[in-house]
Amino acid sequence: MPRISKGPRLYKRKAKRKNGRIIANAVWTIRDGEREIATGVFAGEAERKPLRMP
Repeated sequence: MPRISKGPRLYKRKAKRKNGRIIANAVWTIRDGEREIATGVFAGEAERKPLRMP
């Protein structure tokens, strides 16, 4: 019997670094199974939750 899906969820992708330098900023993404969709909102290194939109 297959597992029940948890559904799409918000995930913070870490900044990519090369030789200690940031080459891609941390960004909030939506994960739905194997798909990962970028939201276009950058995340700070210390952020654990996304910013609230009005």
